[in-house]
Amino acid sequence: MTEWTAWQDTKALTFLHARVRHLLARQGVEDGHVEHRGSPVHYYAAGPREAARTVVLLHGLGDSANSWFRTLPLLAWRGDRVVAIDLAGHGYTPAPDERGYLSIRENADLVRHVVKETRAGDDLALVGHSLGGWVATRAHLSGLDASRLVLVEAAGLLHEGMWDMIEMLRIEKEEDVRRFFKTVTHRTPFALGILSREVAGMFRSPAVVNFIGADNRDDVIFDEELANVRAKTTILWGENDGLIPPIMAHRWRAGIPDSTLRWIPRCGHAPAFERPVLFERLLEEALGHPPLSDAVRARVAAHFPDWIGRRIAKA
Repeated sequence: MTEWTAWQDTKALTFLHARVRHLLARQGVEDGHVEHRGSPVHYYAAGPREAARTVVLLHGLGDSANSWFRTLPLLAWRGDRVVAIDLAGHGYTPAPDERGYLSIRENADLVRHVVKETRAGDDLALVGHSLGGWVATRAHLSGLDASRLVLVEAAGLLHEGMWDMIEMLRIEKEEDVRRFFKTVTHRTPFALGILSREVAGMFRSPAVVNFIGADNRDDVIFDEELANVRAKTTILWGENDGLIPPIMAHRWRAGIPDSTLRWIPRCGHAPAFERPVLFERLLEEALGHPPLSDAVRARVAAHFPDWIGRRIAKA
């Protein structure tokens, strides 16, 4: 039986994601599923099973756990147990019902379940990009205890124009892809010029289209809720984000007690792709890892394939 994927109708993306999956497997990254409410949830896991801390990585809308392909092996080498989850309707995780997606609160419940099944040690850190930051925050506010929370361009705070912002993700044609990424990124990734048709197909998936159409305002996070965040929180934000206004970074910072805001220059809404080396450094810092010296970083890079190692060595 053929495995379900969010990009099954796009041959180029199917090939590229299969390649990423293969390369992660070669690095010893585990590739697994857990059952949640009768439906499989796909995740990657790396790092020692006896680690004191588990770091959970959550992707954005229309994305997948494959977007963490650089981060997984690096944080695992740092000694963390690292788990990257495909949210419902994304990556290799099918949606459990005909809606084709789950609400934020439902995805938060899914994350809590996967964490329970895969975590190591008693400590937990949550890292979420965009929609993933929204899910991570809601999961934490709903009882998922975490010592650290890293919000990367996080969505979810109610603000004027929020639903217009979500409508920007309603992408149907190649021109929409180019216009969207020209708006939300500082510099459009080169690959999008080649893969714009495939990316448009991905954004037409039920997980994206039906989520946008649902307009479920019960999922939003109100400023007064942020005072209940107990995790040590770092907010990472691209200075040129054209999707979620940078002013929202200040809202997160003002609402979450003792949180830290770090700006990423010359970067829009996708720091892991636009400024990968700087992003990885800031993420390691946010998770409490000491900086690597140039000599140590070069030795680390030697243990990774060229496509990862070159980036680590240049950081």
